[in-house]
Amino acid sequence: MPTRTVAPDGDWVFVLGADPELSPRALRVGDFVELKQEADFDATTVLIINVRILTPEDFDDVTLSWKLSLLIDSVEYTSRKLGARENKTIQLQANVAPLGAGDHEVTVRLELDNA
Repeated sequence: MPTRTVAPDGDWVFVLGADPELSPRALRVGDFVELKQEADFDATTVLIINVRILTPEDFDDVTLSWKLSLLIDSVEYTSRKLGARENKTIQLQANVAPLGAGDHEVTVRLELDNA
């Protein structure tokens, strides 16, 4: 469980870098954290994921950005870029109707990218 952030009831928290304030971590372009889960879409036609991004207060490198991606079976279906210090809730959507029933690997990835 992260030490500086408490997940609201029913939500999850995952961190890229170091969570404790006194544990600095050098991040580089391409570093990422991701969450994977198997899902059977069956009759589902659209997959919608809401993600709240909270960027570090001391992260001020304007040459960098955050990329939030939704991948299904290792294929990127959609992504959004945020500024280095941009905090917001993002909704990612993917049309999963063509995939049909059966297990599919759903991945939400947060990656440090060039601006």
